[in-house]
Amino acid sequence: MVTLLATSTITFVSAIKQGVKTQEDGYMGQTKTQVDYALENLDKVVQEIETWYQTTGVPTIESHKKQVFEAALAEVEQRKG
Repeated sequence: MVTLLATSTITFVSAIKQGVKTQEDGYMGQTKTQVDYALENLDKVVQEIETWYQTTGVPTIESHKKQVFEAALAEVEQRKG
């Protein structure tokens, strides 16, 4: 899950170098643009994401899990008595 989180948020966490290249040959005169995203400090970004996940994500998930469990238990107790 951390890897998925890291990959999906990597572009929002670190400075991104954008290189734009154009190419017209073989595309019937149309310009093909490719944006290149390259991170200079991938290890630092991954560490920051993992730290955030452990300090913020995990407690939030655990709290929500507890709330869902308590709500489900209350619903069953109300139905069953």
